[in-house]
Amino acid sequence: MKTPKIIIRHVIKELFLYSLFAVFLITFLLVMANLLRHEDSVFWILRKSNQSLLGFILLLVPYALSMAIPFGFAVALSYSLGKWSSSREILALNSLGVGNVRLSLPIITFSLFISVLSLFSALQWGPINRAYFDSLRDDLAWENVSIILERDGELTFNLNGADNESTALSIFNIAGVDGFDAKKITLSVAKTNHYLWKNLRISLYGESDQPKLVLNALEARIHRDLERGLLRLYPQNVDIESIDDEENFYFGVDSTFVSFRKLSEPLEFKIGEGKRKNIKRLGFFELLDVANETADPIRSKQARDILGKNTALGFSPLFISFLILPFPSNLGEGTPFTVWFLEF
Repeated sequence: MKTPKIIIRHVIKELFLYSLFAVFLITFLLVMANLLRHEDSVFWILRKSNQSLLGFILLLVPYALSMAIPFGFAVALSYSLGKWSSSREILALNSLGVGNVRLSLPIITFSLFISVLSLFSALQWGPINRAYFDSLRDDLAWENVSIILERDGELTFNLNGADNESTALSIFNIAGVDGFDAKKITLSVAKTNHYLWKNLRISLYGESDQPKLVLNALEARIHRDLERGLLRLYPQNVDIESIDDEENFYFGVDSTFVSFRKLSEPLEFKIGEGKRKNIKRLGFFELLDVANETADPIRSKQARDILGKNTALGFSPLFISFLILPFPSNLGEGTPFTVWFLEF
């Protein structure tokens, strides 16, 4: 018996509505989680009238969809099967001659459509828009460095990245003290312009949020390395004071004090990701070119790994449908739903 079109439309309609709701909810949660990670960029945009906050948020949606679509579809399919089994719709259709295999065909067809959309989001749409998002964040960060210093009086870097950790370590090495337990660096400047900062102070803080070391410089030349996303400082007329007992930094205890006319190497602070594209932010064809190149075998392997992972993620709705449909479960009032693929 041929499956009536009204049954097919009913199955696809319910799957579509439940999937739409689940994907929307998961996408919203993922977008909000990413925005909370980058709240500084949101605040900058709110103060910057020529940049749309909505456009900034929408750049995250395709990236979130690449993960929300497979999970949302899995939730929707599980809920739909449970609902149909509990309300005995499947039993009623079976009694009318509509077998489980024929009933599963519109589900598999819909999952194939969802997989194509998921594949496009994971391999092309999501990475490209996330690259635009990261680029916009970098531009905002560079534009607001001086503004933050003038408004708040200081700029804070948490030591959770290799670049800024190496900068903190180099400052401690200059002072001749141990600083592996430093947690953050703050920069404060009395007067700023594009190329020169006056009366620079760099403070390094320890576990108890008290300073372990303070570097003062009468002035510092500024160089912005946009390619690597680095802010380079060249301090001159430098004084460095450090103390092992950070809780008594301001109470006149013995401390280490050194003075330099200038530092031999610049101090580097990570501001953005730089102009070189993150391999995770490449579209499908760009990533395919990187995967096929032989000049950089490590980067090529990374590209192949990303292609494999995102392809599997994109096809996961189809795989999920084959996994869930044959799975026997007693739902509702003991009505089993099992799709037997040998049944005709």
